[in-house]
Amino acid sequence: MVGYLEDICATGLYKDTGNPISIYISEINIDTNYSCLKTRSYNICMFRTLILNAFSTPNKNTYSSVNNWISTLKKISTLISVESQEYRTNYLNKQKEVIQTL
Repeated sequence: MVGYLEDICATGLYKDTGNPISIYISEINIDTNYSCLKTRSYNICMFRTLILNAFSTPNKNTYSSVNNWISTLKKISTLISVESQEYRTNYLNKQKEVIQTL
């Protein structure tokens, strides 16, 4: 899994589709996973919590709020896909060390 992450971070593209991806790292603890998906016909936000529950909403106001919040978090995070090779290498090496201790 870390190898796959290394590959997509280095290129900034999903291997299977070639679609672009931006991966950020941050020192902020976030106990919930947030995703926003926007297409021509709809916007949707997905939330996944630590307790294995997930939900999504097509509400436009929620999408706008979460998307703005995520944009704010990106300003205080480090982009490791394509750029910031030193940060990316250090981060991925730490992940490999954690996996080896499991």
